[in-house]
Amino acid sequence: MKKYVPTERDRQWVETMAACGTPQEEMCKAVNISLKTLRKAFRTELDTSATKANANVAQSLYRKALGKGMGSVTAAIFWLKTRAGWKETDRLEMTDGDGQPIKSPWKTRGAAWAYLVSTLDLNALSEETVEHLKAVSDLFEDAPADRPGSGGEAAT
Repeated sequence: MKKYVPTERDRQWVETMAACGTPQEEMCKAVNISLKTLRKAFRTELDTSATKANANVAQSLYRKALGKGMGSVTAAIFWLKTRAGWKETDRLEMTDGDGQPIKSPWKTRGAAWAYLVSTLDLNALSEETVEHLKAVSDLFEDAPADRPGSGGEAAT
């Protein structure tokens, strides 16, 4: 049997497919070789293509993040989140008049919501508003089951 000798075009083709994450079985079909031959003839391409592709994309993203114009802010945010450990938070901090943090007496959002709803006179609200309050109350599984807005009585 004749030994397979890859052409430069085959090498570029396999490198591109490997960089894009194409399964090796599919690469074999494209180049018309066995899996064993693919792994033997293209070992370097299979081992390094994904890393090279990631480096090229990172370089492009880096240039975009440092640039101006559309997408630069998004690229910078993405870079900082994935590479610099930045993260978004959904934490709300409330301060008093002196800028000092206000400590909540409630351990959960549900408990705070239950307290808020308990201060309402549900009889003074429209039926639609009460239904909305009940729907929002259902989002807080940690709130007490007998909380106002979920069928309980309003505080007086």
